[in-house]
Amino acid sequence: MLGGAYLCYEGFEKVVHRYLHAADEKEEHKQRLQAVADKRVDMVAFEKRRIRGAIRTDAILSAEIIVIVLGTVQEADLITRIGVLSFLAAAITVGVYGLVAGIVKLDDVGMHFMEKTGETRLAAAQRRFCEMILSFAPWMMKTLSVLGTAAMFLVGGGIYYAGYDRSETAPVAGSFTSENNTSQVSLPASLFEDGKARHFQYAAGKFNIKYFVLKSADGIIRAAFDACDVCWPAGKGYYQDGDYMVCRNCGRRFASVLVNEVKGGCNPAPLNRRVENGKVVIEVQDILDGRQYFNFPGKT
Repeated sequence: MLGGAYLCYEGFEKVVHRYLHAADEKEEHKQRLQAVADKRVDMVAFEKRRIRGAIRTDAILSAEIIVIVLGTVQEADLITRIGVLSFLAAAITVGVYGLVAGIVKLDDVGMHFMEKTGETRLAAAQRRFCEMILSFAPWMMKTLSVLGTAAMFLVGGGIYYAGYDRSETAPVAGSFTSENNTSQVSLPASLFEDGKARHFQYAAGKFNIKYFVLKSADGIIRAAFDACDVCWPAGKGYYQDGDYMVCRNCGRRFASVLVNEVKGGCNPAPLNRRVENGKVVIEVQDILDGRQYFNFPGKT
């Protein structure tokens, strides 16, 4: 989320600088043109601040992409994850940055061919083509600048939106303590007819074991712990978004029809339940079996 917020800040800063500091922008552009014309000027040193900022932004963007990909393949085996990340690194390095380098050098390529002499049709065609490149390059760079700024907002905002807990504070629909001398938790099945997930907790000593119950789109009442094998240390659980349960920690979405059906990874940890006589019945021992997801210091 911090990376997403930073990308949004970079995009905002570019927009503000463009419209509120237009005079400074023109002066800076004038200085840059003078520097380019003067062969004694070290352009690397001249553009040091811009280069440093670009490297920082690219590093953050690349890190965010890696995190997103890791979240996608987190349930895969180690070899698969290594292979995916290696392919991603090669694709980013060769594909993305190679393309950027080619675009940056486009005008240099045009100047190189423009300097060629000759009266052949091929030489004349090359010069005309290079004139088109040199005329097109400034407009393309401006377009890419606008698209790049928009991409910062889209990617940064998307990352921040995915990580932000957008759910309403889930009310605890029921609270049952281990001192009530019962071996079962019984809930009216009619409570789940609207398809909304209800969150509950069971007090086991000083820790609360949290779980949710919902009626999925296929008409089956399902139950799961409000935790998973991967993200449980964060203690954030899930919220409902339509027919999906969404992890508040990593943002992954799980179809409600798969609750109780799929386990492991970031899937909601299944909780046994049965429906009888209009009641959803959950054995207390089954609830207690999930204490490992909540039984650590700082967990509430």
